[in-house]
Amino acid sequence: MLQKALDFLVESRRETKRLQEALKEQMEMTRELTEVVAKQELTVHEMGKQMVKIKKNMAEKLQRVREQIETIVSNAAEEPQRSYPGVI
Repeated sequence: MLQKALDFLVESRRETKRLQEALKEQMEMTRELTEVVAKQELTVHEMGKQMVKIKKNMAEKLQRVREQIETIVSNAAEEPQRSYPGVI
């Protein structure tokens, strides 16, 4: 009976050590994944800032194009219409 109890304690100790190792590995993996998530969040934040810059840049370019089109249309409206024979 005493031997069975000792065997049980030995086996229990082995199992406890195995579980401690597994827990240690999982904690390390959790730490690594937390670092990865932090890096991804930083990347997403940086991409968001880049998108804001790109959007602002595109809006400025679009405004310049609109102004150029308005100038072209305005100049075309001010010039007299030429007929084909007048071009020759």
